[in-house]
Parts: sequence; structure tokens; C-alpha cells
Amino acid sequence: MDERSPRALALDLAFCLALIIPLVITSHLPLLDLPGHLAVEQTIARLQAGGVSPYFTYQPGLVANLGLHLFVEAACRIVSIDAAFRLFAIATVLLLVWACRMAARTLAGPGAGAWRLAGLFVYGGPFQYGFQDYCFGVAAALLVFALWLRRRDWPLPALLGVFIPLGCLVLVCHMAAFGILGLAVGACELARAPLRALPGRWLRAAAWLLPPLVLYVIFAEHQAGGSPFLLDGVREKIEAVAALTLFAQPAIELPMLAVALLLSALALLAGLIKPRAEALVMLAGFALATLLLPRYLMGASLVDYRVPWGASFFVLSGITTAAPVRLRWLKIAPLFAALIALRVSMLAVAWWSWDPILAGIDGALRTLPENAALMVAEGDPNSESAKRRPPLIHSAGYGTASRGLFDPSGFAGLPGQLVSLRPGWADQWRVRPPSAVEVIDPRYGYLLVLRPDLVRLGSGLNLQCLARGQDFTLYSVTPTGGLAACRP
Repeated sequence: MDERSPRALALDLAFCLALIIPLVITSHLPLLDLPGHLAVEQTIARLQAGGVSPYFTYQPGLVANLGLHLFVEAACRIVSIDAAFRLFAIATVLLLVWACRMAARTLAGPGAGAWRLAGLFVYGGPFQYGFQDYCFGVAAALLVFALWLRRRDWPLPALLGVFIPLGCLVLVCHMAAFGILGLAVGACELARAPLRALPGRWLRAAAWLLPPLVLYVIFAEHQAGGSPFLLDGVREKIEAVAALTLFAQPAIELPMLAVALLLSALALLAGLIKPRAEALVMLAGFALATLLLPRYLMGASLVDYRVPWGASFFVLSGITTAAPVRLRWLKIAPLFAALIALRVSMLAVAWWSWDPILAGIDGALRTLPENAALMVAEGDPNSESAKRRPPLIHSAGYGTASRGLFDPSGFAGLPGQLVSLRPGWADQWRVRPPSAVEVIDPRYGYLLVLRPDLVRLGSGLNLQCLARGQDFTLYSVTPTGGLAACRP
């Protein structure tokens, strides 16, 4: 089938729509960081509307992770903030895949079918972590990259007039996404340009990539704090590559990635697919970046973890099939299609099964008084992946979003956020909830226990059970009375 035919276009549209099924079947999206982001946006809306919080202040400014905030600010004029978050996730998936298609049709031409493998990776680790700004930033960067491939030889004034604003847009979405864009552009010029022309081509690229960085340095809010520079080992680098599919279910996700890589290797050896020079140079550049970047840097976490996932869409756009073997490629393509269908189906089933847990926590927290202070404890399972079935670490953020609660592990304590903590509460912020509670600060009126079977509560605590559900118990802190267990 001709990749440019109306029938191919209709099939591609249907393919993209099928990919968003997991995003429309649940009441709560089980993305690990999403409740924290929702809490921030709801807090901003509440403060902008004239509300007062004893815990939070709104500090508007230019930071390099504003994509979600700007989208929500625009969308919530016609839909709720919750709906805006869902639309943002849907837009991210659709834009990632469609921009990959655009770039592939420019680089790979008529044999651009390999871009559909993006459907296997779109729900990778960074997306399920809930790195909303980064994921949308990668989608925006991929779209700008696709446009640049088609217009890279424009006269310089036109190139600067169009792509400097687009570069600023990507940078505002997320700094790491802008870095991936710059690396992809530089790699493509290296692969395409003759050696003597390469300095000139790189200067043309720098002419529109550097101004956004300069503007950011001049006008952005540079906040101190966060994690220091910290290198990691081989295990973490392998984890970053595995995050193409791995997040919460390694028994399924790792074999899925292995099968995809095996099929790709067989197709490559058989001559069914052929990476263009641009794809090979991009792959080398992204691999080097993954090896050299640290896990934590200047307040940002999981820096190297993000790169392989974001890079995969750029590399896929440069894989093609030669015309004589395209019919043979069609024989192996259904195997990849089945793998993608399995991926989406598996995710939809898992998210559907987790939805009652998240809905129960959200519902229980909505019963608390407004602006209550909520202590959080969470049991620590044996494996990191078990913590993500479903991810609960930031689920107290639902209470901040709906009732303005204080959550000591909320996002207001992080650098680079538009919401900060008031004096007297900043000292309560912590990265993760404790798994043992012996004493509760008298400022807290409530305690949320996540995975209670794995949490140790001190015998001297005075707690009254308010609600219990799957994987959580909610208590009120009382002056006397001991620990009152919830009835079954």
C-alpha cells in the first residue's frame, strides 16, 4: 500500500485513535506524578480565584517546564481541570505518533512504515511516571523536527522567523526535550552535509537553537535546591533503555521489549528494514548522551532515564524499507502490529483494574475538611515495580486538588514549581512518605496510610479510623483513645 494514499491516511488515523484507548476508559489516570501535578494546578486555580491557603503561595514565573500549566490554563476555560489533564495526555500520545509519521515521511519517503513502532513505546516509563511536561515537550520537539526537515533550506531570515519561536515553545515545555531536539538536528546535519559544508550547516542550526537558550537564561526563574550532580552505574543505564516499555509489570513489559528488538534485528538482517544515515547518527548521539548524563543534576531527577524513550521516536523516523522488499516487510509487519495491540490491551486492562483503588483514595480524601493537614505513610514493597501497581506515592495529591490539603510529599516543595510552601511548612516536605510512624506532629489532623499491611504504626498513636479501602486506610488524629481499627 502506498504510504501516501487516502486509504493509508485513514488507517493511520485509526491506528492513532486506537492508541489512546487506555486514556479514555478510567476515571483516574494511573500516572505516578499526575496527582502531584493536578494538586499544583488546582491550587493555582484556587489562589487565582481569590482563595487563601495556610500552606501554599503562587509564584508565577518562567520555568522550563510550563507545557502542562499553559495547556491547562487555556483548556480549563471550556473544560474542568481534570478533563484538561486527560486532554493533555491524549494530545501528547497523538502528537508523538503523528509527528513521528511526519518526520518519517520526510526522511524515509514511501517506505516510512516503521514509524508505527512508536505505538509500542509511547506508553514507556517516562509517560507512566507522569513526566507530563517532558513527554509533551518531546512531542512538540518531534513536531518541530519534522517541520525543520522539510524547511531546513529556507532562506536564513525565514528560518529564524519561524523556528526561533518554535524552539522557544519546546524549551518552555521542557529543557530536556529541547536538548533532544538540538541533538537530533545536529546529528541530521552531520549525516547529510558534506564535511566542508558542515560548519556552515551547524551555524545555521545554532542560529535558531541558541536564541531560545539565551532568552531562557535571561528571563527564566532559576531556582536552587533539589538533587546534586550524581552519576549512576550500569544498572541504571540498562534501566533507562528498558524504560522504552518497562514501568510496572516487568514480567510482561521486558519480554515485550525483547521480542520487539529481536524482530527488528531479524528484519534488519533480512534486509526488510534499513536505517538511514540520519537514524544511525542520531542513535549514536543519543546513546552517548545516555551514557554521559547523570541520574540527578541541578534539581532535576532521572535525567539519563528520560533520554532513550524520547530519542526512540526520532530514530524510528529514519528507518525505511527498500522498494524491492516492501512486500516481504508486509509479511512481518503484522507481528509488530500484534505486539502493539498486546501492549495497549495489557495497559488498558491494568489501568482498569487499578481505577477503583485510586477512586477510593480520592473519594475518601474528599470527605475531609478543607485545608486540613494530612500526614502520609506508605508501605514499601519488595520491588520498585510493585510500588507502581498502581502507583500510589503521590495519591494524596488528590486531596490537595479537591480540598486544599497539605501533603508533606507534595510537589510544592520541589524547585521549579509555580507553587511554593509558606514558612512553617517547608520543613515538613519530604521526598517519600515514611513506612513507619511512631510520632505525629500535632499540626496534622489526619493520617493517610497507603499499603497499610506494610506500614508500622506506633502503639502510642491515637487514631480514629475514618475510611478503609483497597490499599489504603484513612485516620483522624485524636487527643486520646489509642488506635481504632477500621471494621471490615
